[in-house]
Amino acid sequence: MSDISLNFTWWQITLWMLVMAFWPLTLIAAGAVYWWWRQRRSWPARITAIVFVGLWVVSAGSKISILADQAKDQADYRSDLHSRQRTLAQSAVVHGIHLPANTVVTSSQSDPNELAAVDLPSPTTINGIPLVGHVGFSGGDLDGTMTLAHDAHIGTALCSAQAPVRFVSGKLVECGLAKPSPIGGIPCSGAINLENGVVCTLAATYSRYGYVWRPQTKVTDYGDLVWFHIGSLAPSMRVFGTALPPDSEVQFNHGSIASVDLRNNPVHFRGCAFDLIMVQDRKTMGRSTGACTLHEAPGSLYVALPSTTIGKAT
Repeated sequence: MSDISLNFTWWQITLWMLVMAFWPLTLIAAGAVYWWWRQRRSWPARITAIVFVGLWVVSAGSKISILADQAKDQADYRSDLHSRQRTLAQSAVVHGIHLPANTVVTSSQSDPNELAAVDLPSPTTINGIPLVGHVGFSGGDLDGTMTLAHDAHIGTALCSAQAPVRFVSGKLVECGLAKPSPIGGIPCSGAINLENGVVCTLAATYSRYGYVWRPQTKVTDYGDLVWFHIGSLAPSMRVFGTALPPDSEVQFNHGSIASVDLRNNPVHFRGCAFDLIMVQDRKTMGRSTGACTLHEAPGSLYVALPSTTIGKAT
């Protein structure tokens, strides 16, 4: 349970609501003033105008105060950033990195001796990676989103300069592949995400867990948990002898099949339609999408299915 709590007074909530209603209040106040101008002797018109103009003044004042605070915060940030930056008049070695002239070097806000970022005017190789433009650091390691100067190998990935790359504490976590590359033994193509494992789209057939997965299948490999999101080409896996339709998703848990989610393309067995097949404790069960005369598994809301429900193409 979270220990964080937010407490606002009634007047803070009221001011916030008035600020959010600034433009509607502007129109209403203008209308009320116009009504008073047309009906100068009307007390209802006068009172209405005074009330709404008063609310508008409070709303406008609060909004101006907020905008002023934002402008001050931005000015303070720019001032602080400028105080931590210096531009190299000539090429130099900074924190062991060879940097070209006109590079803007930014030190850390918490530690002036720590490098926070550099803005490179020309392609520069840092930690073996050709980069250009803004490059961030954390603890001396590449950190954040940056731009490659040209296509480059980062580990086994051939990353494209046409897409940004992202690092976390020196580890590549995102890039767009210039051409298919093996990532953790998986033949990947397109965009890859390595933050929690390997997420990519298959570039070629890939055998795993006794099945053959086809190109265009999206693989999410988090180690113990692995998902295969089926593309236009069905794998060798079959459910009731039927090929898996596009958009199906297969999950494996610790190397064993856990579920086959058929989504909007249910398969039929003995008069019942199933959109989800699960395997728990070596028992196969299915979720029916409509009326079904088959018996439910003991202690479950799902229908008991034969162990041969999930198989392979022959």
